[in-house]
Amino acid sequence: MVTAKSLISWEELTKALGKEVGSDIPEGWLTRDQWCEEWDVNARTAQRRIAEAVKAGVMSCRKFELRGIVGQRYMCPHYRVK
Repeated sequence: MVTAKSLISWEELTKALGKEVGSDIPEGWLTRDQWCEEWDVNARTAQRRIAEAVKAGVMSCRKFELRGIVGQRYMCPHYRVK
């Protein structure tokens, strides 16, 4: 039986494995979900705002390599205001 005391957070697990999440991502670059929190909007609204800003040249997009919990690598787009 799993108890609350036996569970650890995602950050604690990745730190214990020596895989800091997003450690290579420079300051100011945020994912769509992070922009959702920043702007207090849903994902669809944030994606629409980001797309319009990138098209207008106000924001830039860059993909960074992240690792999943079992070590798989995937590219995740991040955005920043120019």
